[in-house]
Amino acid sequence: MSKAALAAPFDAYERHHLTARIVGHLFPGDRPSVHILDVGGHSSLLKQFLPNDRTVVADVEPPPPYAYRQEIPFRPDAYVQASGSALPFKDGSFDLVVAHDTLEHVPDETRRDFIRELVRTSRGYVVVNGPIYRPETDRAERRLETFWRLGLGVENPALMEHLENQLPRRELIQEVLEEADLPFATIPNGNLLIWLTMMGLKFYFEILPDGAAVHESLDRSFNSLVADRDLGGVCYREAFVVAAAPEGRPRLSGLRRAVAPGGEELKAGGTRPLFALMDVLQSHSHR
Repeated sequence: MSKAALAAPFDAYERHHLTARIVGHLFPGDRPSVHILDVGGHSSLLKQFLPNDRTVVADVEPPPPYAYRQEIPFRPDAYVQASGSALPFKDGSFDLVVAHDTLEHVPDETRRDFIRELVRTSRGYVVVNGPIYRPETDRAERRLETFWRLGLGVENPALMEHLENQLPRRELIQEVLEEADLPFATIPNGNLLIWLTMMGLKFYFEILPDGAAVHESLDRSFNSLVADRDLGGVCYREAFVVAAAPEGRPRLSGLRRAVAPGGEELKAGGTRPLFALMDVLQSHSHR
């Protein structure tokens, strides 16, 4: 993983780092480069987590100038502007096809086609990771939208799209995979209360004068300390890891235990990244 990746927004870091850990389990040992298709991976951030693999990005939007923040380089290689519901690739073109926080931006009537296209273009595995509808998740998103609109005086287009489309239901994803007789494992990730708290803090700081430094430091602290352990309780997201080929099925059996063992505690000195955050907060409060 590149050092620049630690500067990514906490939720983007969390989902991409989880995929990198999943790749480490599915393609273990001294392996050749994995050929990956990242559908909806507009920022090309996954390339920062898997720099030795070959990642093609497919997105409906044109490529951005940088990946989330200017200090995270955007890698423009292998960027294809295309819809995830009609991918311009042959069957089985990639070892791994992934989609991060993308399905909720797809209209409900085309979500099945979207998932089928991910499966069609993979010769190995598929990872679909994003928010799943449940009453708690819906309430949290609506509370955050109210906070942005009434507290900060802004509207977040991505969140508004979530609310307009409604979050995808677990049953829909499961039905598509079962129709194709494809085995899968799931990994909940992104504790809902932590997600809501972080979102509130981040965007509060962002709108204050000189708040960008605090915003980024908060992300870095979370990414260093919490991201690998944020896999318990009621979660905002659920990662579906699918074996698109029969020979891939055995690797699913121990996936969740290997990637999300649980019970890991902070080690001695593990809170050190928080000191940098406190320095930035103190400096900001003086200004």
